[in-house]
Amino acid sequence: GMASVVKPPHKKSDKIEQKIMVQQSEPAPPPKYVIKMALCACVNSALLGYDTGVLSGALLYLRDDMNLDTQQIELLTSSMNFIAIPGCFAAGIIADAIGRTRTLFFASLTFLIGALLMAGANDYGTLFLGRSLIGIGVGCGLAIDPLYIAEMSPPEWRGKLTSYSETAINIGILSGYLSNVCFMWLPSEYNWRVMLAMGAVPPFIMMVLATYVMPDTPRFYMSKGRTAEAEAVLKKIARSESEAKAIKQDILESIAEEKQTSASRTAQ
Repeated sequence: GMASVVKPPHKKSDKIEQKIMVQQSEPAPPPKYVIKMALCACVNSALLGYDTGVLSGALLYLRDDMNLDTQQIELLTSSMNFIAIPGCFAAGIIADAIGRTRTLFFASLTFLIGALLMAGANDYGTLFLGRSLIGIGVGCGLAIDPLYIAEMSPPEWRGKLTSYSETAINIGILSGYLSNVCFMWLPSEYNWRVMLAMGAVPPFIMMVLATYVMPDTPRFYMSKGRTAEAEAVLKKIARSESEAKAIKQDILESIAEEKQTSASRTAQ
């Protein structure tokens, strides 16, 4: 019975070994390029937040300036969220057809037109149309940002980097409120127009980034058989040759799997 009471002597070295193991299992940081691309996609998330935040303040002046009743205001506020839903669904289909960055470009363009329509509106119909266009842009953008970030990141960083997008939305909401504070001192006939018009600046930046700075994702290129372009992007986002090969293999497998499932669906 004595033997079971005696504790094995090497507890301390075990702890040190465990510590070393933990340090080794910390994933290597992603390349700076990956973080840069994730931040580009976050510009889009921030602009979605800006619009959500800015409207709450702009409405106070807009309501009086246009003599809107409560029902009109409720409809105007909620319309964006309703219209964002089909935008979300469409985004996936569009992104698979024309690519992630092009989808971001068109989402931003829609957003830009919507923001300018709202800022220049002289009647409720135009306001509503602008708000609806913003809704489509928001829906598309919200679906594509995390997708783009995930497809541009090394596997073990996907979760962490995708959360940048969430953070950016909240930063955007805050900047919307700040914009309200900055412009509320202007005469109330047009201060709300300035607040809303400022919402056209980030989508413009986003359109430039999506066209000139952000490549499309390796997954999109591979799905369209554009292997050379996929490999060029993989080189930038992987930390080693072997990792690039591994990610490429994963993509090929999952595309093959998707083709199989869609084939079996159509067969049924």
